[in-house]
Amino acid sequence: MRSLKRITGIFLSAALAIGAIVFFPEEKALPVYADDGFIIETDSDGDKYISGYNGSGGDIVIPSGVTWIGKQAFYGNRDITSVTFPESCWYWVDKQAFAFCPNLRSVNFMGSIGGIGNEAFFACTSLKSVNFGGNISNSGNGGIGSYAFSYCTSLKTVTFSNSSAKVDMLGGCAFSDCIRLNSIDLPSGLKNIYSDVFVNCAALTSIEIPSGAAVKGEHILGYMYGKRSSSSSSDSYIKADGGTKCSIYYWKEDGGNYTESLGSITQKAVSITAAKGSAAAEYAAANGISCVYTDEEYVPEKLPAPKNIKAKRSGGSVVLTWDEVSGADGYRVYIYDPETEKYKSYKSLATPLCTLDEAESGMKYRIIVAALDLVDGKYVRGKTSGSVSFTI
Repeated sequence: MRSLKRITGIFLSAALAIGAIVFFPEEKALPVYADDGFIIETDSDGDKYISGYNGSGGDIVIPSGVTWIGKQAFYGNRDITSVTFPESCWYWVDKQAFAFCPNLRSVNFMGSIGGIGNEAFFACTSLKSVNFGGNISNSGNGGIGSYAFSYCTSLKTVTFSNSSAKVDMLGGCAFSDCIRLNSIDLPSGLKNIYSDVFVNCAALTSIEIPSGAAVKGEHILGYMYGKRSSSSSSDSYIKADGGTKCSIYYWKEDGGNYTESLGSITQKAVSITAAKGSAAAEYAAANGISCVYTDEEYVPEKLPAPKNIKAKRSGGSVVLTWDEVSGADGYRVYIYDPETEKYKSYKSLATPLCTLDEAESGMKYRIIVAALDLVDGKYVRGKTSGSVSFTI
């Protein structure tokens, strides 16, 4: 069976303000042919993809059998008015594939897709609705990339036909400056939300965020970004309060030419609906945003078990080390008690290192280790490691 293509998500600390930057692999082109204006190539895995388009436009449907859309394949096309992706298009839509398409009004994904690339639909100024029929996931590394729908200034609704669809992430600024967006029903399978996703979304006054979604950035919702007045010297984040105006730049199209225009927005104070104790509820509290609690009980996902546990003698002691667990706020070591035939808590630590200070020579030890997650002021134990045995 042919191996599944991989989407490599590179998370850079310097780029957390805009979310994950997704780099897609370069493909070696094989034979090229045209189908009703679609320029179709075959990649090195034997999958068909669209590299360009010279058709008559209108309401287009991606040909059945096409797996993915190449970089800038439809960039700046003035003739297409809607695009429908069949279920066969399961891999991804590459960077800027439909950017600056001024007359594109609707986008419909019939099934699941691995990912939407950075700026894929950037500044499609007539786009009004987007519908996802399935997941946007590729083994945890897919989702909607940074600026994917940014500056779609006519966009009003984003829907997910499957309310439990898996979405690996909403990248930084994914829907920023969608000034008319007033409805988006995020599915329960959303995993990560990055910074500025809905900044300058002046019409979006409320949103329900799934309990399992991790908030990995700032200014997710409830903020404008721009100048407090046209005479201001620099841009800044402005809290939405219903009264403060914000001067912003947006893309304006006229006869095929795009220019940056200066306008102003005023955003009402927003509210978030979320499970109590969830990351979204914590974000609301930290930013002074109204939060309506759902009836859902938030159960934090357990951290994975520590791996690569090693024991090394150091003088009269034994030093235990293991690999760091991403997201862990601490660790706990347990030692097996042969009398009770149970593991007893030995020591809690801030780092993946533990010293057994009173190790007895010739004694056989069995230990397990768990990562700790600090939730609502209490430590929640993650999955425990496998048992590790050693003799002093």
